[in-house]
Amino acid sequence: MARVPGAIRERRGRAAAERRGSLRGGAAPEPGLRTAEGSGLCYPRPFPDTAVLVLLVAGCELRCVFCRSPQPQAGVRPPTAAEALALVRQAHPRRRLLITGGEPTARDDLLALCAEARRAGFAEVQIQTHGGRLADAAFTGALVRAGATGVDLPLYAAAAEVHDRVTGVAGSQARALAGAATARAGGLDVAVHTTLFADTLDQLPGVLRLAASCGGRRISAEPVALIDDLAAYAAETPRLGPLGDAVAAALDGAGRGDRAALTFASIPPCALPARTRRRRPRLGRPRPVPRRGAIPLGYSEVLAAITDGASRAYGSACSPCRLRRSCAGVPAEYLRAFGEGALPARDLTGGPARLTRSRTRAPGRRP
Repeated sequence: MARVPGAIRERRGRAAAERRGSLRGGAAPEPGLRTAEGSGLCYPRPFPDTAVLVLLVAGCELRCVFCRSPQPQAGVRPPTAAEALALVRQAHPRRRLLITGGEPTARDDLLALCAEARRAGFAEVQIQTHGGRLADAAFTGALVRAGATGVDLPLYAAAAEVHDRVTGVAGSQARALAGAATARAGGLDVAVHTTLFADTLDQLPGVLRLAASCGGRRISAEPVALIDDLAAYAAETPRLGPLGDAVAAALDGAGRGDRAALTFASIPPCALPARTRRRRPRLGRPRPVPRRGAIPLGYSEVLAAITDGASRAYGSACSPCRLRRSCAGVPAEYLRAFGEGALPARDLTGGPARLTRSRTRAPGRRP
């Protein structure tokens, strides 16, 4: 058996330690960097080899009901090209840089940021975008030549009219799907994220099929982001019980490949029926980042990193839960808005401490 050089062993050990820390809900390996206007760098715990560059961009043409990205009249100053490049250069070395916003493709310096990230040592550069500009093959080709390797696109519903209602712009789903097709044809890896509302839970099975048809290799779903002013969209926020039932139904109806590609954010294990926890014991927990390829990043993961975990919380009923150590908690705004009575009434205090099957080691075999 070939010997592994010491530097490689050390790097692998460090990466493994970071992954273990992320699964336990430990602190991010390094603190993030933020500008006075809110842009900056962060390191989401479930993705230990990914740095996220958040660029507030005024002027996104979509009007998503849950988005807090500033519009031109808000008076927020986006970072200059020099400031954005400085953030890229200050990023702690990772395998992947994910650029999000705002809408990154609205920035004139996006190509320069991709090129600088590759020069800084990032093996992968991913753009989180609504996908509208990607339908332009010339623009997508320029992104690839500058060093971009993947994109993360939103699909909020399988029905175009429902997706467009969420974004506030007619035709936005058609443009996103066209962008996904052009990106895939141009050599970019495609991931998909979706945000679930109380009246769109039944759309999840169709979203899985639609994401697979447009080349989405990985899919992430999360409830509508619960941030500062929940009262503005409390009626659209799905309660955790119905949310878990909808997830279970979607998984029951999905093909094996679609189930394997699906991950979740801000959905605790207690929200899932027992049959789903047995089949997919990792659902509701942070997952280690894939070794390569685009990742779907939910906004709640970015928010948790930006706030150093303050955006998530536990109820008093969570203390005796046997999954507490591996659970990322629930959005803090959910508890503040609806109280602990809105937590699922599923008893997870008894039984074995783990849901995964234990492996029986054969005599004489090394562990």
